[in-house]
Amino acid sequence: MLVITGTRHSGTLFLSSTLQTAGMIALSRKRVLAGGRPPPGGMVAMPIPQLGEVGERCERVIALIRPWRAWAALMSEEEPDPKLPHEVRWWFSNYQLSCTLLRGKPRFMMLSHDKLLSRPEPTIRRVLRFLDREDAMEKALLLPAIAPSSPSYHCKALQRDEQEVLDAFWQVVHKDRPMTRGVFRRMNVLQGSLRSRYPQAKAIEPMRDAELMRKVLA
Repeated sequence: MLVITGTRHSGTLFLSSTLQTAGMIALSRKRVLAGGRPPPGGMVAMPIPQLGEVGERCERVIALIRPWRAWAALMSEEEPDPKLPHEVRWWFSNYQLSCTLLRGKPRFMMLSHDKLLSRPEPTIRRVLRFLDREDAMEKALLLPAIAPSSPSYHCKALQRDEQEVLDAFWQVVHKDRPMTRGVFRRMNVLQGSLRSRYPQAKAIEPMRDAELMRKVLA
């Protein structure tokens, strides 16, 4: 079973709909979480916090990620007075996602929301290759390429060096680079700092060096 995950407005619905046209079977999240046995070729969209509940039925994961400034600007329009700053919320969600993927067994792909919109044909082809379904490319109905929005966003909750960590993580995703121990150690340092400032992050444990040595190759 394939699990598609990401924050709100990250492109999960866009990707799920495209893969359905290529022949994949959309599954009920409620049934999957209740323990139902998925059919071959099934996929389900799952929020990040529930990703760990799928267990061994999950064979592959595609995680969609939107650039943090664009996401925070969009969320500011929907929630102008949040309890947690949007950039911090983006970070906690995607840090939790990264740790869940690195600690888990399923094969995973981190996919740029912006590439999915601006370069749909090569991006969907790459996704189908990851799923060993490249022969389904002819069936996939692709929407025209869309230039992703780049709204301005004034970040108040993070210092400049902290923003650079978010930028480094985004570049790993957007440029299809491998996650390195150096980048993830910077992410761990930021997570440790934010855990002391925001109680909401207490439950998200940073990865230890021993885990990084086993899970992150370079």
